[in-house]
Amino acid sequence: MSNSDSTNTYNNERIFSEQIDQQGKALSSVANLLFKLENKLDQLTTNTLSHLSSKGILRGDVFTDNRTKAKPKKRKKKKTLLTNASNATNPSPSYYFNIGTINVMMLTEIKLQQLMDYINKENIDILNTGLFKGTGTILVIKKLLARHILHIEKIDNRMVMANFIFKKNMKLSVISIYNHTATQWQAQTTLNKKLLNLIYASKRKNHKLIILEDLNLNYRRFKNFTSKGKSLLSNYKLLQNLTNTELYDIQKELLNIDN
Repeated sequence: MSNSDSTNTYNNERIFSEQIDQQGKALSSVANLLFKLENKLDQLTTNTLSHLSSKGILRGDVFTDNRTKAKPKKRKKKKTLLTNASNATNPSPSYYFNIGTINVMMLTEIKLQQLMDYINKENIDILNTGLFKGTGTILVIKKLLARHILHIEKIDNRMVMANFIFKKNMKLSVISIYNHTATQWQAQTTLNKKLLNLIYASKRKNHKLIILEDLNLNYRRFKNFTSKGKSLLSNYKLLQNLTNTELYDIQKELLNIDN
């Protein structure tokens, strides 16, 4: 290997490491906003508190059994319920999943180890990795969380969906997609339709939904179309449909990251 090849390899590895650090900081700042289990929080505030005190509560990647022996005295039971009410108002961070997404240019052994280090450092439960300039997507799921997987569906080597089921029949769909580039707009539009079909099917089944994506669409361009009342290109209609299904991109809306 020539000196120039060695230098290029070193530079690529350094750039990749910097990308991981930068995206790690961005993801950690918004993970609790995007990836909290909305359904569980609704249950904690609206369900009967006595029901919560007698059942195990979902805690991210594991179940914990909070059942205690029946209290013969009603007074003590009320005290326990008040404690649970406080927890419902101020839920513990353990009720959240940490989920990350990152693009990788050629997944080497070194980069794979860096990803594993990143997962451990940031305590990531689910990591989506798109293979930059490639055709695949990877969904890495921690073992304790993986035992709740109900079904996995793969589509066109570009998209994978994992359906989870938790206690009290709470269901979650996580979709990972790495779409075609804009130059392949027909293939891109076709995959967009398949993504929407998965979303609509999940909604009909009352699944909570998280999409980890690289859609290869320019969000600012979409905003310009809509703000000026222009007709959307066929491949950009996906972003409008996602908005209509009450989904939004947290990186673009909260962090103003468009690339």
